[in-house]
Order: sequence, then structure tokens, then C-alpha cells
Amino acid sequence: MSSYITKIAKEHGLTVKDATEPLVLNVEPRHVRRGKVSDPGACAFAECAKDKLHADAAYFFRSTAYVQKGKRLTRYVLPVSMQKEVVAFDRGKAMEPGEYRLARPEKSATLVSALRRSKKRPGRHYPANTKIKRKVVHRMTGIRKKTLKQMLAAQ
Repeated sequence: MSSYITKIAKEHGLTVKDATEPLVLNVEPRHVRRGKVSDPGACAFAECAKDKLHADAAYFFRSTAYVQKGKRLTRYVLPVSMQKEVVAFDRGKAMEPGEYRLARPEKSATLVSALRRSKKRPGRHYPANTKIKRKVVHRMTGIRKKTLKQMLAAQ
């Protein structure tokens, strides 16, 4: 779970649950105009979710979305098409209005299954042979830069 969401949930006493049904969002041009670049709580998708679902807040990250209604945060998975739109929007490109479908997490990707996996393997494994080359991971930069303090101050 995202550290932003963990902190927000803890500070506001929210419970985080996985979605049980998919969610369809119809993004309109007005949502795109109101959306703010690099802000997971105010991008065009978040504006649409707050508007259409009458949600208290919505947070859209690169692969996961959280919609807050009352004291509950519901977790959704973004399809590849939405992930590309988020990255393009954060890099200053135009987002296309249209219908987007958020999926519910697969059984193996739920919060419960992640917790079970973490209990089975409590520590991090480091190879005994230091000559083993570790995989280089590319980290995307320039997207979703807003800090937690900025997000909470905007609420």
C-alpha cells in the first residue's frame, strides 16, 4: 500500500478495503481542465471520481487508485491505458476524455494476500554470493511529486 495512503488512513481513521466490483469513470473535458499535474488527489481522474461518485476524496497513483467515501478507502487497480494517461498527464500532455474502467484487484493482489505473503517471508533475502548481479530497476521521475503535507493542506 502506498505510504501516502497509509499516512492519510492513519491520520483520519480510515479503513482501506479492496474493491469488489469494477468502476467505470466517464472523464469529461471539464475534469481534464480542472485536473492538476503531479497531484494524485487532484488529477483529472480524481476530479471525475469525486464529481461522479460524490466521494470525499480520490487518489490516483500510477497503478492503483483509492476512492474515499466516509471512513472507507476503496482500492482499485488501473489498467495499462489509464497508467499511460496518468504518466502522459503528469508530463504535460493532454489527457483524453472518455470512458475508463478501474478493475478490482485480482485475488493474488489483494491486501489480505499481500499480508499473508509478508508473514511467510519475514526478512529480505540477500544472496550469499556477492558476485550475483542484481537487476537494475528503472524508477520513473517527474510524475506524482506532491508531498503529503501539500495533499493534506489542500483538503
